[in-house]
Amino acid sequence: GDTHGRRPQHVFFTWGDPRYAFDTEAFNCEKSLLVSGFTYGAAPSGKPQQTEELRARLKAAGARFTVALFDNSFGDFHITRAMTVRFYRAFLRWLLEHEEAGLVIKPKKPKLFAELQEIQGLLGQAKATGRCVELSGALGKFPVDAAGCADVSVGIFLSTAVIEAAVCGYRGVHCDLSRLHRHPFYRWGQGKVVFDDEHKLIEAITQHMLDPSRAPDLGDHAPVLNELDPFRDGQAGRRVGEYMKWLLDAFDAGMGRDGAIAFANERYVGAWGADKMIRLVDRQVGGEGGRAQGRFERSAAGECG
Repeated sequence: GDTHGRRPQHVFFTWGDPRYAFDTEAFNCEKSLLVSGFTYGAAPSGKPQQTEELRARLKAAGARFTVALFDNSFGDFHITRAMTVRFYRAFLRWLLEHEEAGLVIKPKKPKLFAELQEIQGLLGQAKATGRCVELSGALGKFPVDAAGCADVSVGIFLSTAVIEAAVCGYRGVHCDLSRLHRHPFYRWGQGKVVFDDEHKLIEAITQHMLDPSRAPDLGDHAPVLNELDPFRDGQAGRRVGEYMKWLLDAFDAGMGRDGAIAFANERYVGAWGADKMIRLVDRQVGGEGGRAQGRFERSAAGECG
């Protein structure tokens, strides 16, 4: 069956409103959804001077406007190899056509990126300009390591990497070649933060590069930042740790699983607010592929299901 987005845990921590990561047709959490904020904060994994050195290197090669590119695993039902090739071809050609453009590429899986033979010729030409850099040690880096070198980040599909960049204060755009038009971003951000055509996206980026006043909202997630991460303080780990302590205290006191979760949930809501717990209600099975559907609502306590 379709297991994409399935989350069967009894307790699941999410950065913010889970509809921005999983739509309600795919989300399958049976119990507690707790908003904890983005886990890693805004600090790059590498040394700050490495980011500055990369920016300086691109600038010295002539790049006055740089785009960070984030791909994703391909071959599932959302992202195909052909989409990934289209994505890279569009931006590599854009770089070669604009002498003031720069690219920082952070592949999700460098081995898969290296196997994309269809783009190797263009990639070699782009790298030869000095304005196209593949981030070294990509598996050990966070998206912010690339976003911090760029004027705007672009990710294929509805990109978690772009959302990471956005909650850390950077501009980011989703190149949704799968055209998942039911995603909430389309309701307010089509042509701003989400595009379903790579050519229209390239045109918008070019306009912003040449004259930012022509596309001032490009990549600006400000309207939904509170939904993506209501905290944005880099303290998600502390909140999760506190919850785990309350849960373990309840187990030590002899409470069973459900009682311990209810106790920890009550403490969490008391500390951070009723809006930091989310329930999936009106749950039913049906629709395309027989997937579960429903709507999310905030709750002071209890379970979802």
